[in-house]
Amino acid sequence: PNPDVRPWQIPSGVEGTVIVEVTIDAQGNVTETRVLKALGYGIEDKVIAALRNWHFSPAMMDGRAIPSQQDVYFHFPT
Repeated sequence: PNPDVRPWQIPSGVEGTVIVEVTIDAQGNVTETRVLKALGYGIEDKVIAALRNWHFSPAMMDGRAIPSQQDVYFHFPT
């Protein structure tokens, strides 16, 4: 699911990108998050809440699933 951010939760004229680094375990689960770029207004909290429910295909090395880190970008307003 995408973050549950409603248009009225972002002040008029405000736009930008939230960037979150996610750590993904060998099973594809998000185990850690770190905000790299914030927008404010509590938007980052909603982004992190959504990312905690995401599931990824794990990175592979030599045919084995391994942990990895990825940056996830959300632009607001959408």
